Amino acid sequence: MGCIFGTLGSAFSVILDALERISTWTVCAILTCCLAVTLITVLLIGIGIGYHYCYIHYVGSGSSKCFPTACDIRHTTNLFQFA
Repeated sequence: MGCIFGTLGSAFSVILDALERISTWTVCAILTCCLAVTLITVLLIGIGIGYHYCYIHYVGSGSSKCFPTACDIRHTTNLFQFA
């Protein structure tokens, strides 16, 4: 003859184990999402700062164009010159 409390205790421990696993995976998923959002935010902020720095640099240099063309870069720099 089995005891009813043994069966209830076993069922309770199985349910707690399942809930513990579910909560662990949920926390891992939330942390991964937070890390991904943080990295994307930092990336976008860095791109924005770089764009505005470049824009201000070219506008402030007195050129009529905001960004140099390929011809401007080719005539102002010599990539094959070794110093």
